[in-house]
Amino acid sequence: MEYRVDASAGSERFSGPAASLGATVRPGGHAELRLAALVGRLSARTAGALDRDLAQAMAEVSVPLGAWFVARAGIAVRGFRTLAARQRWTTVQASGEARVPFLGRSVHGVLQLSYLPVVSVARLGRATSAFAAGAGLEYRLRPGEIRVVYSLERYAFAPPGAGRRPEQLSSLTVKLRPRVVQ
Repeated sequence: MEYRVDASAGSERFSGPAASLGATVRPGGHAELRLAALVGRLSARTAGALDRDLAQAMAEVSVPLGAWFVARAGIAVRGFRTLAARQRWTTVQASGEARVPFLGRSVHGVLQLSYLPVVSVARLGRATSAFAAGAGLEYRLRPGEIRVVYSLERYAFAPPGAGRRPEQLSSLTVKLRPRVVQ
């Protein structure tokens, strides 16, 4: 995972691993509810910057709108913590995901696009724009599926008296989803 901030003091870069654990349930019909938590440690790659701990909790509802397209809506609370400060993010997103078959039924290309109409960050206020996109592959096997996706989140803030403040979070995610037989 890589996090970039272009603050008034210059550009800062952080990177490091993160781990996530989640559960998906289908309460009835075709809709799915997913709950997940993510934690990680992002090391400063810029001189003078402080390492950051990252934690996130999210809830998301997915509804298939055909054999190849899924609509999603979700909310997430993300926290960054350094030795000097803490920052809390709250986001609401509306997303779409297309799955395009590559090799029969077992391999699919995945394309994701999200609009985040609400991004509120402690001491920064609301984002003036926020989008996310991702692309990857999904392999469906008998015991479950493996998904590899590169994603990028872009945010723009305009804090009072500080000019424009763009931020970016990118990640390469490997997701293992075992199939549970009921």
